[in-house]
Amino acid sequence: MKTESWRSVLGFEGKYCVSDYGRIRRDGGDILKISKDCKGYARTYLYRNGQRMTLRVHTLVLEAFVCKRKHGMQCCHYDGDRLNARLDNLRWDTPSANRLDSVRHGTHACGRKLTLANVVEIKQLILDGEFSDAKIAESFSVTASAIQKIRIGSRWRSV
Repeated sequence: MKTESWRSVLGFEGKYCVSDYGRIRRDGGDILKISKDCKGYARTYLYRNGQRMTLRVHTLVLEAFVCKRKHGMQCCHYDGDRLNARLDNLRWDTPSANRLDSVRHGTHACGRKLTLANVVEIKQLILDGEFSDAKIAESFSVTASAIQKIRIGSRWRSV
């Protein structure tokens, strides 16, 4: 079993540390409580100059162990679990790669009803032109509006 490694939280050096297991502690002190934010991500509260700051744990882990977030990059979770902030589950990547991940693990907003394979099939049916959006929608148990959004590229654009 790997030993937990600790590093200073970027911008909070000497006050807080973060581990590669996704835990936060006061420097040399107690482990802090991690809670879930409204979007389901692990978060914690850190204080600087008397001000409370709400920060996502996955960002603290990546910034301490990999590098500061580069412009346009997002934190991606390999397993799709927003609460899993272990270093081996995280990476910086593009928004497009993050969306593709969410399709793969079924956490994409559209992906709850349609799988990647469904969308590939739907796109082929659209290209064939044999069936109306309503007929395609009926066969996949979604609305015609969902099919139209796939057709015009406002949903599943990356597929």
